[in-house]
Amino acid sequence: MKKRRIEIAVLSNMRLGSLNSQVAPLLAYLSSISPRILVLNGQILDGEPTQSPQFPEEDLRVLKKIYQMGTSGTKIYCIHGRPYPALIQLRERSRGNFSFSRDLILDLDGKRAWFTHGDFLSSPLVKAKWANQLSDGLYAALAKLTASMRVFWKKQSPPGGNSELLEESSAERQMATRTQEGEAAAKLALRKACEFVICGKPQESDRLWVENNKGPCQYLCAGDWTQNLTALEYNFKRWKTYRYTEDKRAPFFADAGLKEMNLAALLAKNRIA
Repeated sequence: MKKRRIEIAVLSNMRLGSLNSQVAPLLAYLSSISPRILVLNGQILDGEPTQSPQFPEEDLRVLKKIYQMGTSGTKIYCIHGRPYPALIQLRERSRGNFSFSRDLILDLDGKRAWFTHGDFLSSPLVKAKWANQLSDGLYAALAKLTASMRVFWKKQSPPGGNSELLEESSAERQMATRTQEGEAAAKLALRKACEFVICGKPQESDRLWVENNKGPCQYLCAGDWTQNLTALEYNFKRWKTYRYTEDKRAPFFADAGLKEMNLAALLAKNRIA
């Protein structure tokens, strides 16, 4: 079957190497598309970058597929603060088509799009009304500070702590929180002169229009792949949400070359240990 040619595909939180990484649908989806740009947002691999994860064979097939896409001309952006050694090795062998950054701004048909994971959006500081009165530089500094604080406190929190008790269980409150975070992301994007902001947070795909004196901005979320099997696709000057459960073609795509390769061959080919 012929692959779908698209401008941009965005995948968030694939968590390769974890028990719920949804590798088979992910491999089928990647095999069914031919994007000019592939954006991998948020937690790409499971665990800490300093660790040496033991990847299951199926998860390595996904890395192999991403490597093939990079060497075939697809530009791959990894939105992650701390690149993993395994991904760095892929970049070194991809003919310059891999890049890493904490966020990314691309020009899409004359409009600027800002890609970020968006962890900092859950901070009350970013969503506070007084924060909107800050200058663009101070507001951006505040966003970076809250992102760093979030990483610090996450490391300090003991495993099995009571953080779950702080989560809002009400569906109405969760929706309100998502709306607030989307509005905060869009306002920050407008300060960057961007008409789109694409986040890897929250878990569910979402979109929201925000307009102020700086202009209109659309907030979009690809959704968590491991939870919802969703992605974002940009083609013909518009964004749409992709849902694997509604795609009747993707499950029929299979890369025979990847399936035939065993674990030893994958390790030897990509030198991932």
